[in-house]
Amino acid sequence: MGLRNTVIRRPRRFNKHNATVARRRKKVRWLLAQRARVRNYRRFFQAQCELTAKAEARRKDNQPVR
Repeated sequence: MGLRNTVIRRPRRFNKHNATVARRRKKVRWLLAQRARVRNYRRFFQAQCELTAKAEARRKDNQPVR
C-alpha cells in the first residue's frame, strides 16, 4: 500500500463551488485575457507607428525637389 498524502483535507463546506464563484472566476479570467490582448495590441500598434514614421521619412528624403 502506498503512502497517503498527509495534508489535512479541508471540509467540503469551505470549498465553495457554486455558480456565482464560477461566474466570477470566468469574469476574472476574461479580464486577465483582455489585459493581455490590449497589451499585445498596443505593442503591435507602437511597432506599426515606428515603421510608418521611418517609411514616411525615407519617402520624404527620396522626393525630388520641384
